[in-house]
Order: sequence, then C-alpha cells, then structure tokens
Amino acid sequence: MIYEWRNGAETLLLSAENYEKYHGMDSDFIILDEPNLYKEGGKLIEQLAIRCRGSIILTLNPSRKLDWLKAIQDRSDCKYIHSTYKDNPYLEKRVIDEIETRSKTDERFRRIYVQGLYVANLEEAVFTNWNISDFWPPADKIKRKIYGLDFGFANDPTALVELSYYNSRLYIREIFGEAKLTTIEIALELDKLPGEAVVIADNSEPRLLHELRTMIRPDIQIQKTIKKKGSILTGIRNLQDLELVLHSNSPYLIEEFELYSWKKINGELTDTPEDRNNHRIDGIRYANDYAKQYGY
Repeated sequence: MIYEWRNGAETLLLSAENYEKYHGMDSDFIILDEPNLYKEGGKLIEQLAIRCRGSIILTLNPSRKLDWLKAIQDRSDCKYIHSTYKDNPYLEKRVIDEIETRSKTDERFRRIYVQGLYVANLEEAVFTNWNISDFWPPADKIKRKIYGLDFGFANDPTALVELSYYNSRLYIREIFGEAKLTTIEIALELDKLPGEAVVIADNSEPRLLHELRTMIRPDIQIQKTIKKKGSILTGIRNLQDLELVLHSNSPYLIEEFELYSWKKINGELTDTPEDRNNHRIDGIRYANDYAKQYGY
C-alpha cells in the first residue's frame, strides 16, 4: 500500500515476512514495528540500512534478547530510548487500567509491557524450544495436520490453532481467537476449515460440543480432548520434546509463549504452570496429545 502526502512524498506500507524482497529498495526514512518478531530481522535491517538515506526507527516490546538486536543497540550511532506506557499521554484510561491490573498478578507481563525490560530468567518460561517464522509448510507436503480448540467467553478468548508436522518440526499458527463468541459464531468459523479437518476440542463444555457437531459441515470432525490427572504436565513435556515454529502472523500466540510461566510459591519455582496466558497453548496441547496418542 502506498500513501501519498500533499507535498508529493510517499509512505510505503509493507509486510516484512521476507527480507530478500527488499533488495534494491531505497528510502529516506524507515520505521519497523516489532522487528523482534520477524523471522530474520537482522538480515532485513542490513538490507534496508544500506539503502536508507536517513534514519531507521525500531519500536518493540523487548520480550527476549536477540543477538542481532543487541548488536544494533551497542552501535555508537544508535540512540536507545527506553519508554513505557506511562510516556504515552494519549493512552486511553481503559487500556491503562487493564495493563496495571494484569501487571499485579503476572510478573513476566509486568517486566515486558510495564517496565519495558527483557525477561532475563528463562527458568520461569515454560517453553524455550520455539522460534518465529513466516514460513508455512506447503499443503501438498504436509502429512499430518490437526486443529486444537479451547473455549472461552466473557474475558477469555475462544481460540483455534492449526498444527502441521513437517521436517521433524511442529509448525503452529492461530486461525482465530476472540472473546464473547457465540456457538453460532464459532460454528461459522469452523465451517471455513478445509475438508476432513480434525479438531480436538476442550471437553469442559459437552453441551457446546454437541451443538457444534450439529451445526458444522459433516466432513469436519470434532473430538473432545481427554483430561485426567497430570495431563497438563504430560502435554507440556510432549511439546517440550519438539522444535516448535510459531507463525509470524500469530501475534497473540507468540505473546502466550513469551508469557506462559511456571508458578512461584514463596519465591520458589514449582512444576505447576500459571493458569493464564495459555488459551492457545491449551489448544495446542489438546491437538498434539491426540496426534501422539493415536499416531495421527
């Protein structure tokens, strides 16, 4: 998309999924939003920097340390500005209240989104075996594909994720995730799935499952997940044994992996995860456990 200003200047709005697309593109000024989420952000900036006549601005929440980002920050010609939501005079009170309320109970969220600090202690993170990519396996090459569905309503989203097993990696992307979805709205979203899709769903609401089965296309199969004692930890360990690749166009999925952490009691880590930042992750667990159990 190109936006033309009254003085004749042009602003080019581009996706940054592939740095090779920008060979030979010159500019006067560049702003990159959340470059820490790009597949190869360092290489992208290298390509843009040698063709930019002015400044390059990077804006991001520093959720995890990246070598290429630190190298830029350490350059003598780099100006580093550390700001937080408190520096934004235009932020709505509703947003401020939500940030401050959540920060009281979620340490990782507080460090990243309130203090603007890196999450230094990876011991607290449930998953460290993941990376971000804009690549998605070609449809004709995927031998196993499955979906995971976790229900929410008022404050929690109902979320559907897609899992594709390819070249010894598990590729994951979010299909939809939204709070306050009605049964009809969920059914309409599920009807968009390809033929013979297999969806492993949260079993906490059997009535909702039954209604969905009667409303969606008959070629879409919905199976309920099996929850039993220890199933959460088992499902987490099953995922920890894999190399996980999160699609770059799934920002809320990425945020959950950044924030999902082990519970602390009296300052000591436990082997119980916090029951938050996990709606999409729960769906991933349901689907992966089913695939593992039934050799799907």
